[in-house]
Amino acid sequence: MTGRSTRKPLYTGYSIGEWIDEDGDGRYDVLEVETRYLKVPRIYDQSGIPFHEDGEAIIKERIYLDKANPNILRNEITTTDNALTRPWKVVP
Repeated sequence: MTGRSTRKPLYTGYSIGEWIDEDGDGRYDVLEVETRYLKVPRIYDQSGIPFHEDGEAIIKERIYLDKANPNILRNEITTTDNALTRPWKVVP
């Protein structure tokens, strides 16, 4: 995204998703979602670490079925925020 947005931050933020055919078989395998404009103050988890007060956090998710067990839905989450020294990634 370029430039500053005039969007009003929401508690849930604004999310945009895209389906991807990752292995080229003609079927969508992965849903990628990017969320921005989260309302602050808020915390990451039970640790109580707060998001940066600038409200510029970006959360990217990759949601897909596990290839070894299609009964398991995976959700990889990567958070980029100025309160962190590097992106925080959660991979189940």
